[in-house]
Order: sequence, then C-alpha cells, then structure tokens
Amino acid sequence: MNNARRKIKREAIALLSSALELLETVASEEEEAYYNMPDGLQASEKGEEISNNIDTLQDAVDNLETMIEELEYM
Repeated sequence: MNNARRKIKREAIALLSSALELLETVASEEEEAYYNMPDGLQASEKGEEISNNIDTLQDAVDNLETMIEELEYM
C-alpha cells in the first residue's frame, strides 16, 4: 500500500473511531434510560423498544470495533 492509500486508510479509521465513540455514548445513555425505568415500564412495549435499541447499538459498536481492528492490522 502506498503512502496516499495509507493516509486515506488512517482517515477512515479516524472517522470510524469517531462514529464508534458516538454510538457508545448513545448506547450508554439508552441503557441508563432503560435501567432508570420502573420494572413495569421496562416490560412494556416502550421498554422492549428501548431494549431492542440497546441491542442494535451494541451490535453496531461491536461491528465498528471489528472493522477498526481489521483496518489497523492490514
């Protein structure tokens, strides 16, 4: 890989890392909101929606972490 492509790869990693930080923040806030809900509300449709959001956000975080690691080691 030449210097120009390495530079682009580093820029992509930086952007992905920024996205990762944002998604981790949102996931953390969503978890906090869920755990601060009364038990009855957690079991409601709204609670299920928030729980699904947390799972989706965590999947996105995991995928971004994997992408960043793979890019760093290539």
